[in-house]
Amino acid sequence: MAARGATVAQGLLVKLLCAVRHLYAIPAAVPGNRGRAGYETCMEISGRYGFHAPSEVVFNNLTDPDRAHRWLPSGVNMQRCGSDRVRLIAPLGVAECEVDAAAEDMRLTLRSLHAPRVQGTAYVTDDPAGGSEVHIVVSAEGVDLDPQSVREVLDETMSHLCSDVDDNFNTG
Repeated sequence: MAARGATVAQGLLVKLLCAVRHLYAIPAAVPGNRGRAGYETCMEISGRYGFHAPSEVVFNNLTDPDRAHRWLPSGVNMQRCGSDRVRLIAPLGVAECEVDAAAEDMRLTLRSLHAPRVQGTAYVTDDPAGGSEVHIVVSAEGVDLDPQSVREVLDETMSHLCSDVDDNFNTG
C-alpha cells in the first residue's frame, strides 16, 4: 500500500507544485509589491472536480503508476524517494515532498519539504448520482503566485485525469 500512496502523491504533487513560480515560471509580483496586483504570498485555493466513474476507479487511476503519465503536465517526471517521499523533476527545478496517503479514506496530503511551502490535500468521494468527486485544497506560503494561474493548472490537470478515468472506466 505504501507504493500506491507514493504514486498518488506523485500525481497530486504535480498539481500542487506546478503552480510554484520557480518550477513553472508563473508570473510573480514586482519586488516590493508583494500581495498587490492580484498576486498573493499566502493563499489557499480549493476545487471540486466531477467524474463519471465510482470513487474507487478514480482513486485507482491516481495510484496506478502506469497511468500517471496520461494526466500529468508535459515535461514533468517523478521519482519515488521512499514510501513517504517523492521527487518532482520539472522544467525549471526539482522539489521533494512528504506524502501522507490514507487509502481507507481515499485521502492524500502532500507537503513540500523545502521553501516555498506548498501543501495540498485531495479527497475522492462518492457522488449520489453514481460518479465521484475529487476535492482539492492547495495552500502556499512565502511565494508570490497568481491565483488564476494556479487555478488554471489545477483545472487542466484534473481535466486530463478526468479523460483518463473515462477512458479506463469505459474500456471493456
